[in-house]
Amino acid sequence: MCIRDRGMMSEEGQPSREGGSIDYPEVMERMINTRLIMLEARDIGLFDLEEVRQAVDAFAKEQLIRQLLLIKGRKIQPTAEQIDEVYRPLVEQVQLATLKFSDREDAVKAAGKIAGGLDFAVIAAQLQESGTAEVEMAADHLAVERLIPSIREAVAGLAPGEVTPVLEIEQGAVVLQLVDRRWPENAEAREKATSQVARSLRAEYLKEYLAGLIGSYAKIDEGLLKGLDYEAEEPGYQALKDDPRVLATISNPPGRGEKITVGDLTDYLAVS
Repeated sequence: MCIRDRGMMSEEGQPSREGGSIDYPEVMERMINTRLIMLEARDIGLFDLEEVRQAVDAFAKEQLIRQLLLIKGRKIQPTAEQIDEVYRPLVEQVQLATLKFSDREDAVKAAGKIAGGLDFAVIAAQLQESGTAEVEMAADHLAVERLIPSIREAVAGLAPGEVTPVLEIEQGAVVLQLVDRRWPENAEAREKATSQVARSLRAEYLKEYLAGLIGSYAKIDEGLLKGLDYEAEEPGYQALKDDPRVLATISNPPGRGEKITVGDLTDYLAVS
């Protein structure tokens, strides 16, 4: 286990001092333990076992691939606009004026008057005076992500001053007016959005990068690959393990082809 894998090295390869100074004796003890275990494994002949050699080789290749993709992906950085697309929904808040009705028909009548051009505040005052609705004109800002789905959807496209249609809720019905919409700064949410966007962009980039490599340097026998069935009784695992048929040929650089056989795939599946 390398120091970086134990969380003790920064991305730049320098010793991490987060949370205090480095415990050098502890690091040294881990290094010594690793060496002792390796020596013990060698002395008992563990490295002479075919399955162990295959597992070690597979792990080494996976780590090499991981490091290559990590290096390639580092150059992909999200723009401020891409981050904002994820960040703004996380922190968005709305201020709503609320008309709450116990009778849906009263809500429909009020919504009709507002749609006909009467001012929301005037209607609200009339409803409050008659006791037809509970009115709240200066509510606190609410986090959009905490609103119930029907209300969140209804206010999503509103501009300040615009009004929702009648919305049914558990206790009756409401008509809402958007008073204000804001996106307060939140360092934790911005960091979360930045990380999420970066992961998504890097995953897409690496997918295209690998597809490009395959398209440029690999020739795959799609028919043979699709015909393999490791769950079938015939030809059986051992036969597939010894199968020399070529599944793919990799030519990088050209003229130095490396072949991947059915047996290679079978061995890989056995240790992965």
